[in-house]
Amino acid sequence: MPRLKAEYLDPSKPPIGTADHVSLSLQAAINDFPDDPATKVAAGLIRAAFDYTKSEVPFMPIAWHVQTRGGIGSRYNREAPYFDAWQGQDLPYVDPDDGQIDRREQFNHLGTRRATMTGVPIEFGKDGLPINPYYEDTGISGRSSGLWGSNSIVDVLGLVSRRDESGMETLYEINVRKPCGKLVAVGGYIETEPNEDGEHIITEEVIIDNAAKEFFEEAISGSVALRPEYESRVHEYPGIKPEQQLAAAKLDMVMTHDPSFIERLKEVIRDNGRTAYAGPILLSAGTMNNSWGETNAKWFNMTDANWIYIKGQDEQNFGYDLVAGDDVIDLTLAPSGSETMHDTTVNHRILKAYMIADYILARQAEGETFEDSHVLKQGQEMINTLDSMRLGNHLLLERSV
Repeated sequence: MPRLKAEYLDPSKPPIGTADHVSLSLQAAINDFPDDPATKVAAGLIRAAFDYTKSEVPFMPIAWHVQTRGGIGSRYNREAPYFDAWQGQDLPYVDPDDGQIDRREQFNHLGTRRATMTGVPIEFGKDGLPINPYYEDTGISGRSSGLWGSNSIVDVLGLVSRRDESGMETLYEINVRKPCGKLVAVGGYIETEPNEDGEHIITEEVIIDNAAKEFFEEAISGSVALRPEYESRVHEYPGIKPEQQLAAAKLDMVMTHDPSFIERLKEVIRDNGRTAYAGPILLSAGTMNNSWGETNAKWFNMTDANWIYIKGQDEQNFGYDLVAGDDVIDLTLAPSGSETMHDTTVNHRILKAYMIADYILARQAEGETFEDSHVLKQGQEMINTLDSMRLGNHLLLERSV
């Protein structure tokens, strides 16, 4: 059975990966200061997400399987079988099968793709492969992502505030629905280019750049028609699926003919939100003993004014709108709360809890009292939903013993 390391199970400490301003909220609630509704809801979201994470770990063998060109890997064997989803693949974003990477890249060099986002050091096994520093054992060795060790990801959640006729505020999330049928925030692997020393540096600006490009591809590109001169060479663009290549072609087209659009999108993401979590995706299907994902999870305010600013004059007549693209099948604007949490993947339930907690804290810091607002009620709904799911997991586990 998969087991997290003991140091990440302490309920009195903030979950590893939560940003300082999120972690401090939990500590503040533990110390009963400040004692106000906003802090209690934010801390409750953090606590509920952490407890839910721990309750889901034993169920990873049931939910996990990876379909690749090479077959299907599963966790059912407790002997930690070996499975490499990328074996024999000669691609720019895939490490050699034997783990012998370009030695100009140094593992544990903070700020690069070869280090964890939390600063936790990576150690190596007798086979020379990196060992997942967050788990005693995940249940399977090998990799399902291209890199051995940490694979850097960015997830970005657009938040929309709306008021009804009576003036009451409701918070909505811009989500995309993946082929699995569940909702997630927009996101994808962070792409970088090596510097002159051969290292892939991940700065905040690199993260913002990737967040904007992912948001365009998954949440906007569906509204943009591809021009004929690009249609003929869609197959030349990166992507495993044709729809990913199509989105990449559209991104190239917009960056070529309307580059200021992406720059404005980056500006809005940078200046109207912040990172709530940067660390391991503990329940990902890609979490293995030698390869795992870590995400920088951001939220940003997508106000009407921000969206108008992002679209600009649209002199190229691209017709920008919020329409699903890439490999997602739908885009939704749904209120935060119980129903949306149920419709969200396991990992993104956790990330959303951290992001909504941070959103509340950011508004609290600006003097917001949340009068005439459903936001705290929505946050409490999310807490109740996670707690209910956690209790259900415990009952299932007890029955299976």
